[in-house]
This record gives sequence, C-alpha cells and structure tokens, in this order.
Amino acid sequence: MEMPVDVKKVLEAAKAVEEARNIAVNAVVLSDRTASEELISHVEGAFDPLSPGCTVHFDDLGRAPYDETTDFVCLIAGGDARVGQAAQYARESGVPCMVVASSPDFVAKRASESGYPIPAADVLDGSQLDELDEAMGRWVLAVGRNKKLALAQAFAFARRPLAVESIKATSLQNAGIGAVALIPGADMPVMTLNQIKMLLQIAASFGQPLDAGRVKELAAVVGGGFAARAVARQLVGLVPVGGWAVKGGIGY
Repeated sequence: MEMPVDVKKVLEAAKAVEEARNIAVNAVVLSDRTASEELISHVEGAFDPLSPGCTVHFDDLGRAPYDETTDFVCLIAGGDARVGQAAQYARESGVPCMVVASSPDFVAKRASESGYPIPAADVLDGSQLDELDEAMGRWVLAVGRNKKLALAQAFAFARRPLAVESIKATSLQNAGIGAVALIPGADMPVMTLNQIKMLLQIAASFGQPLDAGRVKELAAVVGGGFAARAVARQLVGLVPVGGWAVKGGIGY
C-alpha cells in the first residue's frame, strides 16, 4: 500500500521543528515599582522561562541591561514618567518593546505628553490578567517571527496563540490546495504533510517530545485526511458546478 505522505519529508519536518524550538531566546523585563504588585508579580511570573535555551533578565525601570542579542523588552508600567523614554530607547536600540499597564490609556497619554509616544500596538492592557496573557503571547510571536516555536517553548502564554495561528495558516493553505487540485487524490499528500507539520509544531510549542508518542496522533491525522477526501468526492458529485468550492471547504 502506498503511503499517503512522504515519510522522509515527515522526518525532515520533525527535525526542523526540533531545531526551531531549541533556538536561544533572550528577553529583558523591567518593572516600574509604582505599578501594582499584582501586575508586577503576574508578568514577572509569566516570563519565568520554561526552557533552558531561554534567558530572561529582570531589573527595575531606568536600567538598560540589553544589547543586540536581546529579542525584546517588556516594561511593566505604573506612574513613573520615564516609561515612554525607556520604551523609545529600546526601540532606537533595535529592540522591540512591550509596555504592560493596568491603566494603558494613562501611560500612553503621559508618554506622548513627555515627547516619547509609544506605538499603540506596543501598549497592552494589564487590567484583566487572563486576557493579558493572550495579548502578550500574540505580541511576542509578532515581534519574534523567526523564533515562534522557541518563544512558545519558553513562555506558556505564547503557546495557545501559536497553536491557533498554526491551525489557521494550515487550514487556509489546505483550502487553496483543495480548490485548485486538478488530479483526484493529488492533493492528499500535500494536505496531509501540512497537517502533520501543524501537529508537530503544536506538540513542540507545548514542550512535548517529538518521539514515538506522536505516532498515534499522526495516524489520526492521516485517517482524518482519508475521511475528508471521501466526503469531498461524494459532495463534488452532487454539486459538479461548484466542486472547487466544496473541495476547498473540505480542505479547510
């Protein structure tokens, strides 16, 4: 029986994912001690690294313990008027800077009035801590494009956003493949490989080993692919004119 996916490509994908999640990450967290103790404790705890390849330096606002190796800075802001200046200094040094505040509008306004405006996308609302984690995850993934897996491996708050991003990207890719495939069955190996890559990325981001334990999950992906293709064939027969749309939808 011919395998529905190239095993060599699966192994190559697993190797690439393993290498990607082990890339070194270097971050700095600076705390404005006028910020609420709850916010400081939550954010500093969230940045306590979970992987040995990640280094996080914690310090007080006003210091700049970062250089060209720093991937990003997180400023926990309160009432200190130096927040805007510190954020701008980081950006001018080529280091992306996230500003987390319980009163984001106040912090942003004060920074602008002091002559150091902070880009709106870099100011995160810390008034709701559960929502803050998700926002921090999306932000670090956006600025760390080449280190997404390593960031998710290091910080739990980046894991769900990366999983959602991976699922959406794979769904859109497979929708396009399903819609344009001209030869019946030609789309199966490509779609299945995309799904397997997605599964490996999600497993890796959550710190799971890429070993034999993933075999059952990979088998489920392949089985799901066969089932979806069978459904697509039946529906295309019923709707011949819009068959491309049906196949694209099934692929998604």
